[in-house]
Amino acid sequence: SGASGKVFKGTYRGENVAVKVFKAMSKGSDGNSEDEAYINSLIDTPFAISALGAIPAAEGEGKYKGMVMKLLDGTNPMGKVPSFQTVTRDEGPAPHATNLSTQQVMGAIWNIVNALEYTHTRGVCHGDVYLHNVLRDGKGVARLSDWGASFVYDHTLAEVASSIEKIEVLAFGRLVQDLFSWNLNVAVPDSTELGSYLNTKSGSKTMSLIASILQKDQSKRPTFSEIKETLATIPEFESFSAVAGSIQ
Repeated sequence: SGASGKVFKGTYRGENVAVKVFKAMSKGSDGNSEDEAYINSLIDTPFAISALGAIPAAEGEGKYKGMVMKLLDGTNPMGKVPSFQTVTRDEGPAPHATNLSTQQVMGAIWNIVNALEYTHTRGVCHGDVYLHNVLRDGKGVARLSDWGASFVYDHTLAEVASSIEKIEVLAFGRLVQDLFSWNLNVAVPDSTELGSYLNTKSGSKTMSLIASILQKDQSKRPTFSEIKETLATIPEFESFSAVAGSIQ
């Protein structure tokens, strides 16, 4: 159950699916249910979970009653929903996402970057990039989910598009900080302290990239395409970039 509706397990054409039923004329804390359904129709990438279709509503009850989504076996969120104390950060790792290996952490980062590059090149901002909105299946594949706070913007307007994307890049950076802290015992400081921290991590391409993502000057942060390009040159990520197209 969430701000905009409830999710149930169902069957569609002989396959198990997840069915999200919107609350009546839903306009939850994240956004409008009709916008959520529309944005789901724009997302088609193996790195994200989106709807298979929308359920029409009765006349006078809005445009959609709900959505039908693919049900992935053994799928669980990677983070706990933020509390009033943590606010912009998840409260901690979810039970199914503790003690991940370096390879598992890097794989999750790679998939999330791919999902966010896909959306922003199409003018869609996720708007809620937290690990509790990243679902990891029984095979260890992480996918971005929950488009309730998402919105569409004109990505042909360079200045506007850049500003929106760079804000989400910072949110992604916070997510990476949490993954490193929770699973790799690596405490990556916030941007105000990165300078002195990197002096002790000279030669680390990964840490240099994280520094660019977390920096205060929004205009200097890399785009998701640039982040992906850099990750593909780092040995820990090379195996993921080579098999990216095989994720289903």
